[in-house]
Amino acid sequence: MVRCRATLTACSLAVALALVGGCSRNVASDAAAAENSAVPGIVYANPTAAAAPQGAAADEYEDSTVGAADVDSPTPLTGEVGAVALDGDYFVFAAGESGYGYMRVPANYELLERPYSESGVIGVQGSSGERVTLHPVVGMTILPTADEAVELLGGNARASAVPDDTVSSLGGFPACAVLATESNGSVSRIYLVDSGDGLWNVTVTAPTSSALDDVDAVAQGLVVVTDD
Repeated sequence: MVRCRATLTACSLAVALALVGGCSRNVASDAAAAENSAVPGIVYANPTAAAAPQGAAADEYEDSTVGAADVDSPTPLTGEVGAVALDGDYFVFAAGESGYGYMRVPANYELLERPYSESGVIGVQGSSGERVTLHPVVGMTILPTADEAVELLGGNARASAVPDDTVSSLGGFPACAVLATESNGSVSRIYLVDSGDGLWNVTVTAPTSSALDDVDAVAQGLVVVTDD
């Protein structure tokens, strides 16, 4: 298996969605590989386990954490798209024939209440309204600009949506981003990411703007393992 670390984050678009697979290999920088400390403000189920260094290759991460409790990759989850599990500190999901993915989550995170068969998305939610959801996008093959992504959000009954022109990549992949305020007052950061095998949409939602970056940091630890 080839392990691909993808830093993905964001919110649902008004397009048909289904989980399809694969990802491109992400090359880690030396600086990112050197980082191996827990994200400030986030309490993990195992407080002694450090968060995976953002952008580091999975094999390098495992080598750097030998002997630390609960920091190795979780048990692979195979099966139909939509199968999910919480395995210790990890949220794990099956991607059908494409492989599986996982990310470390805080201790207060749970699986989404609605199953994939009903919602079309997978992910986790925190006790204070935090959410991280993800799914590839069907019907789009070319990464839009941030302005075009805002247009796609027009039918989602959001209070506002503006392009985030500071974003051009995520986890080593080309990306665009949108910042949105939901009708209930919560805020979301929406990334569309070109993984090489299609566009991914990952939603990061928080009750306030000040809390958004902490939730964003959770999603940035996403790892996708393919059978390539």
